[in-house]
Amino acid sequence: MFEKSQWIWENENPSSDEYAEFGATVSGGKGILRIAAETDYAAYVNGKLAAFGSYKGFKTVRFYDEIVLDPFLTEKENEIDIVVWYQGVNCSSSIDCGAGVLFEIAAGGKIVDASGKNTPSRIDTRYKNHYRKRLTPQLGFSFLYDASANTEKWGDSTIIVQNVTLLPRPVEKLVVSAPAESTLIGQEGGVYLFDLHRELAGQLSLDFVSEEKQKLTIAYGEHIVTGGVARVIGNRDFSVEYIAKEGRNEYVNPFRRLGLRYLEVHAEKPIKVNKITILPVNYPLKRREFIADTPLHEKITNVAADTLALCMHEHYEDCVWREQALYTFDSRNEMLCDYFAFEKNGFARSNLLLIDRGVRKDGFLELTYPAVDTPAIPLYSLCFIVQVYEYVKFTGDRSILPIVENTLCGIVNNFRKLADKRLIADFPYPFWNFYEWGNESDNCGDLSGTSGVKRPERSSLILNAYYVYAEERFASLFPDRAVDTAEMKERIEKEFYSEKKGLFRAYRNEENYTEFGNAMALLIGLGNEELAKRLANGEAAKATLAAAAYVYDALLSFGKKFEGYVIADIDKNYKKMLDEGATTFWETIEGVTENDLSCSLCHGWSALPIYYYAVTGRIRYKKDKAK
Repeated sequence: MFEKSQWIWENENPSSDEYAEFGATVSGGKGILRIAAETDYAAYVNGKLAAFGSYKGFKTVRFYDEIVLDPFLTEKENEIDIVVWYQGVNCSSSIDCGAGVLFEIAAGGKIVDASGKNTPSRIDTRYKNHYRKRLTPQLGFSFLYDASANTEKWGDSTIIVQNVTLLPRPVEKLVVSAPAESTLIGQEGGVYLFDLHRELAGQLSLDFVSEEKQKLTIAYGEHIVTGGVARVIGNRDFSVEYIAKEGRNEYVNPFRRLGLRYLEVHAEKPIKVNKITILPVNYPLKRREFIADTPLHEKITNVAADTLALCMHEHYEDCVWREQALYTFDSRNEMLCDYFAFEKNGFARSNLLLIDRGVRKDGFLELTYPAVDTPAIPLYSLCFIVQVYEYVKFTGDRSILPIVENTLCGIVNNFRKLADKRLIADFPYPFWNFYEWGNESDNCGDLSGTSGVKRPERSSLILNAYYVYAEERFASLFPDRAVDTAEMKERIEKEFYSEKKGLFRAYRNEENYTEFGNAMALLIGLGNEELAKRLANGEAAKATLAAAAYVYDALLSFGKKFEGYVIADIDKNYKKMLDEGATTFWETIEGVTENDLSCSLCHGWSALPIYYYAVTGRIRYKKDKAK
């Protein structure tokens, strides 16, 4: 495979945010395209979009797609146009691996075209090259498309050296659906505000008539403020640009998947709108059929499944609007829900293997995947051990263990060195000692530290207890490599427990008490039913939605005693969102507030009700395949 193909680009010195076109042909009604591209691609057959979207890889490992072209081919000669976008910067789900595309077209068992020096290529001048306007630091660049631009002449391609291992895409290709319903809810002059009625993820689709050439700025978002979309929020600018030609304009952007509910078009002159909307882009999932014990639980489960599905594309995503990034802590919640919400599809396994490739030279994990040079969170490395343990528990698939074993061992060994006869202190810069948003646990000040400058030493209950929690799960996976954590538990109890409060402190020698921290203490066998009662009575700072799973797990470890509280707490939190019009569940219970416009209204970790309703019997499945 790819024996006749070479990595190519349009020029010898590609620069960031550059678009190039490559041409190929195939005769007859059958053909297969195999393609790998950096950063992303869209393949058109006779002018129709046949495939799009690279599965992002790493410097030395890339992934290729195999696409059956038959539905787009005629019996005559067919023109293949491959547009490749090279972002050229690192972001939260893409590494700058250098521009390039590698492809071959097979028909009748033979390679009929392959990328090489003679492949026709040209810069795609319809896109503004080197535009470099960022949507968000996590997503990377926006785009400007010029429908009036003239195309350049074709030339030869340049061979690019890429020493990589090529692997097939480990998940299925995404599916594009029919245009979403879109309602014009506001218009003033050349400003048009559209409501798509629900949270969506997909490709921007424009169909309108302009009497003259003009620029449109198209803002998008999950909520509206003061009558319009909240476009600029801090260092984020949720907008793209389009230069309209005179007459009818029809355009779909295949490179940027927008997460939104609202679109706001700012035109220099009024336009006639035929349809401005989104083509939903989703991962092909099959939902498991369930029966709920109450209408509320049925509604919450369905919306939670909608939330999770919108946060599953190439990998699990924290949110579809702001970041679209894979984190261990977020995806731990998502995986637990996925095991119950959808038929088995291998998606969780592919995510774990993608995370496993994100191990750093120091043995810790990057913050997101694929990504490099991130402010790694120590807790999130430990979380990977928990994820693998739960994957084996719920799927029975132990074949993943030899693949991830070295990474898991590296993580526990790093922590074992730090836990030798002492508590583990918070990590120095450039690590980020994040635990949860709120409750004085986000430690965002870590991100503005200085290398070599020591911070005052602090020891976190969450990190120390989570280390023990991860060790216990590591021992279940690899019994011959287990260590005794009894002394560590004794140190945690001695240094963090307050007899006066009957709770564990969040930090050693600090009077801050959180549900998350105390739940972790319970989960490693510290504390007792009295401590659980204190959590249920609200005596500790309430955990955020991100960390609530650990509180629920701790309380449910006492059997049925606190099950009613857990379900009531879930019902209250999620009914609040439904009552406020949520079509997917939010990053926080509060949602968007005047002081926080950046809160995501579709956040994967908030799909949690699926799992807890299932394990407590509030929902049961017609075909129970979850283990």
